[in-house]
Amino acid sequence: MKGYSYDDLKDIIRGSHFYASGGGGAYINGELLLKDTKRVMDEKGLMALPYLDVDDPEVGRAGFYAPFVGAVGSPQKYCDDGFIHSPQWVFDLHQQVMQHVLQLRSTTFDCVQVNPALEFQSVIAIETGTLTYGMAMLLAAQKNIPIMNMDGCGRAVPVLPMVGPAQNVPGAPRLSPVALVSETTIADGGAQLVINTDDLGNLNDMMHGIISDDQGFDQRSAMSCFAISGQDIQASQQGYYVSGSLERARLLGAAIRLAGKESLAKQIEAVSGGIKVTTATVVHAKNYTEQGFDLIDVIMHEDGGRGRIYRAIAENETLLLETKESGCDYQPAVMGPDSICYVTTDGQTLSNTEIKEGMHVHVFAVPAAQGMNTPALQKLFINEINTVRKQLGIKPAITTYVSPFVNHCQNGGQ
Repeated sequence: MKGYSYDDLKDIIRGSHFYASGGGGAYINGELLLKDTKRVMDEKGLMALPYLDVDDPEVGRAGFYAPFVGAVGSPQKYCDDGFIHSPQWVFDLHQQVMQHVLQLRSTTFDCVQVNPALEFQSVIAIETGTLTYGMAMLLAAQKNIPIMNMDGCGRAVPVLPMVGPAQNVPGAPRLSPVALVSETTIADGGAQLVINTDDLGNLNDMMHGIISDDQGFDQRSAMSCFAISGQDIQASQQGYYVSGSLERARLLGAAIRLAGKESLAKQIEAVSGGIKVTTATVVHAKNYTEQGFDLIDVIMHEDGGRGRIYRAIAENETLLLETKESGCDYQPAVMGPDSICYVTTDGQTLSNTEIKEGMHVHVFAVPAAQGMNTPALQKLFINEINTVRKQLGIKPAITTYVSPFVNHCQNGGQ
């Protein structure tokens, strides 16, 4: 079976940090998870972490199932308190629930055996980012299973309805059951939760409320959901997953590592398919915490003395980049589902939590992955952007999707 070496995995973490559009965890989140992965690999004598591509014969084998996994909550909590046990606990809980699904029949609950022999054969990251990729790597090593070379988004997103498997496309897996598990054991005051619902909006509100307010979860949780068979993956058109996402991250991570300062921006453009929007200095970086989210407002002054200013608006992940000339109103330049990605001019990828005033950065626009820029997703992003703008006191509302990759898009934003 194919495998990624430890050096490959380091490049994947670096590449995923860039592609996550300012979210998905800080670099240290992925670094810590990767160290735990390396320790498990060494204990088991693994020289490489096995992986599978979507079209591999093993994926189409009868009985092949895999869940989408992710991390919910505060990235800082993962750094402070660790994240080594809950990935495998949530994987096991989800698998057990898939074997025996509790269903409501008339006015009584019956335990219905669906497939008691079902076993998850692989694991899929629900989005791109250091936390989710690091979690999937660690889980693959712990469980002696391959990681899938795919994910559910191609970037990181602030709310679950934005991930690929949540979209109304043919072949997309059913959301439920959803398993959430704390890093702390139940005996020590931790928590486990299984939710059955097909209402994504309700689930998103429920999850963030529980994880933010319940002391058992303590601001963070491993999550497993959207279980799917390999046969369904291979039979589906892309539209709820991004094939080849690990390799995409590895290639970019290697390019960033090897590039010199002068060639860095051009190497990133060549490998990512994105464009450098500006090179600028961060003059303002403000983080506001609101209902479990980090709302972030970043202002940058472009190099060259031309007076152009850029403002990035983020809800954990960067959702909108605006620009203006001195004395003029802001106009949207890039917005989700496309990604807005940062790297310092000396090659350090950045998430929004790592951006500091005085940093000198390249800012890139990266087009959304194939199938991940539908009118429905554009509407979701616009609604979320406007929610954040309102919370930050920014007017007026955005009404139209704008992209540097689409000609003749205009918007009346300010």
